[in-house]
Amino acid sequence: MTRVAWCRAAIGAWLLIAGNGYADQTLHPLEPADTSSPRATLRSFLEACNEAYELVRLQTTLDTEANIRLRALGNRIRSCLNAEHIPAYLREDLSNESAVCLKEVFDRIELPPWDEIPGDDSAEDCEPEELVERWRVPHTEITIARVAEGARKGEYLFTPDTVDRAQQFYWQVRRLPYRAEAGYKTTPGLYEIYLSEPGWMLVPVVAALPNWARRRVYGQAVWQWAGLAVAVFVGLLLMALAYGVGRSTASSMRHVSVVRYFASLVFPLMAMFVPLLIVAFVSKQVRVSGNVLVAVKLAGNLVFLLASLVLIVGVANRLAEAIIASPTIHPRGLDAQLIRITLRLLGLVAATVVFLEGGQYLGIPLTTLLAGAGVGGLAVALAAQDALRNFFGSMMIILDRPFRVGERIVVKRYDGVVE
Repeated sequence: MTRVAWCRAAIGAWLLIAGNGYADQTLHPLEPADTSSPRATLRSFLEACNEAYELVRLQTTLDTEANIRLRALGNRIRSCLNAEHIPAYLREDLSNESAVCLKEVFDRIELPPWDEIPGDDSAEDCEPEELVERWRVPHTEITIARVAEGARKGEYLFTPDTVDRAQQFYWQVRRLPYRAEAGYKTTPGLYEIYLSEPGWMLVPVVAALPNWARRRVYGQAVWQWAGLAVAVFVGLLLMALAYGVGRSTASSMRHVSVVRYFASLVFPLMAMFVPLLIVAFVSKQVRVSGNVLVAVKLAGNLVFLLASLVLIVGVANRLAEAIIASPTIHPRGLDAQLIRITLRLLGLVAATVVFLEGGQYLGIPLTTLLAGAGVGGLAVALAAQDALRNFFGSMMIILDRPFRVGERIVVKRYDGVVE
């Protein structure tokens, strides 16, 4: 197998969208890792890593069966880590990187004999309150602890602190030689391959680049910085084009056809998914990592959230125009104005709910979002007192209906026909 082909296969595995092990052909795709004790968790983690590494190393291509096995292995590896504190949109990528770093660390440091690590046999005669709560790898801060609450209560997992500091641990031991004792399997070069090799789409492009393009600058290879810049530029260009065409189409079709006015939503809908495509390309093909990956995913998901809010408001406006298009409703009457205001308010409420849910998905606590919304609402209310006074006055007129379009009214010294 060529180096590029092997790297391509290795990246497929160590993206940890991986499945079963090479040694265990009967491993079920949904079988979880054994996390019943510190010993079982550590053994499950190391065996899954080694099997995935061997699987991609010994096969020139990853067929469907191999990919299924690799995905199962990836789930088993990640299930050994307590990563619930990581926001959902980052959890898989950061868990992958932490797992790679931990495996590189274990390949370089001395581990105690298996019988010295707390296992099921040491807990057979123990009451629940007597079970070991945590175990630390000797001479390190790498810790496996018993989960106290939640869906995985009672399982032994690598602690959140260990997951967060896995890269730091790797950088502290990266210059140490790999272990050479019999019976322990190492995965040489795993971290560098994980960080620097591209996804399958970019393998031919990166293979043709000069060596200086692989040089690492601020944690990323030069070609990765270039790929990130191109992806962001293309994404912004596509979004600008989609919104521009959508805005011009909507304005031209608003008074021509309700159906075509609704159809103009396809352009903001396309723009909404552009950030997700860019994030997927950057994380799976350009393969940036660390803080750069966190920033890219946060920015991409935030832009997607804001674009979805714009789409919700657009749908509300178009629904109002569709109802007003009925021949029984005068387009400039009070009923039409009431329909517009009601649906726009409903659209704003829906957008607010989506914003709060999206903020929680991005790892922003609900209390922080509510506090921010409250402060922002107060600032808007103070800055727009006259506009709000006019708005509520208009609502009272629409609801009380003291006059209709076409009637003549006299207010103080003003005399005229309601238009």
